[in-house]
Amino acid sequence: MQPVNVDELVFQAFRDEQLGRFAAAVDLYRRVLAAQPQHLFAATRLLKLQRDLRSDPPPRLTIVWQIGIDASWESDWVRYLLSGLDCTERIDGRHADFIDGAIVVDHHIDQRKRDYYFEMLRRGHRFALFHLSDEHYHDDYTAYNFANSVIRNYWSRAHASDRTVLSVPLGLMNGFTTESPRPTSDRRHLWAFAGNVYKSTRAEMLTAMGTVERGYVRGTNSSGPGRSEALAASDPHAPHTVGQYAEIMSGAVFAPCPAGWENLDSFRVYEALEAGCIPIVERRPSFDYFRHLFGDHPMITIDAWDEAPKRIAELTADPVLLDARRLACAAWWQNHKKSLIARIRKRTLRSLSPR
Repeated sequence: MQPVNVDELVFQAFRDEQLGRFAAAVDLYRRVLAAQPQHLFAATRLLKLQRDLRSDPPPRLTIVWQIGIDASWESDWVRYLLSGLDCTERIDGRHADFIDGAIVVDHHIDQRKRDYYFEMLRRGHRFALFHLSDEHYHDDYTAYNFANSVIRNYWSRAHASDRTVLSVPLGLMNGFTTESPRPTSDRRHLWAFAGNVYKSTRAEMLTAMGTVERGYVRGTNSSGPGRSEALAASDPHAPHTVGQYAEIMSGAVFAPCPAGWENLDSFRVYEALEAGCIPIVERRPSFDYFRHLFGDHPMITIDAWDEAPKRIAELTADPVLLDARRLACAAWWQNHKKSLIARIRKRTLRSLSPR
């Protein structure tokens, strides 16, 4: 018997798949796996091809939570983005539920979780992955190969050209709500910042912004919101609750939004927009993160924090221009949120529907 040339079979199978000769591709991938059962590429291509050839739609769409909803900072935001879809919800948390038509919400994806997503593919289940919290780009992205589509926060250069991956903003922390935006003239603070002052460029930001009048600063050691309004009132270094923070930002015109530990993105950018502020965001040399994420946007972008006072002075010198910029940020954000719901609905339904 002539030995099987696995590389040649894989090449021909992949070629047949691209040419629409699906039956031939399936046969060749099976021959590869008969010779090398652990051939991951052939197994993945075969399973995806068989799944894509299904003619029946998923029985229903189900949001499967693999994270603790109560401990998550953004579960309300996830629900908001998925609100254009008719979904039921299921809390798993153990990577034990295998459901056709699932939208799996997960974070900290590693080898163990990767096996769960491969099993979803092996069973022929159509699913979307909503990948959260990959701020440091440490997670295992192999699972992306098994999903029909991926939604992730934190824009990634590695996935920018992948049409199955949609990057979305971090959004709002649970409980962040504001009433009708206040006019620019009714805002008590020209700028406001509350949060951990020890991260990344925050010392530079505070030094620069300290030269701008009517500022509000509350420096804390915490990376998250406070739990007690009473503690926040009695301890000047205790973090505000989400509700208190929303109230402060609703009374500010500008919101300096320095980087987190490493990533330029943060919840404060979108909370500032929701509160009707003008965010001031950073970029790095040859890396304009928010331009990559949004395209054109009306936020103020700076290369270094010593630029911020001048940019603020230029706008405050003309009250009409200042008000127009603030209103432009608010309107752009509200429109962008609505467009995200529509995009996610369209992409998810298309990716999970029979081909």
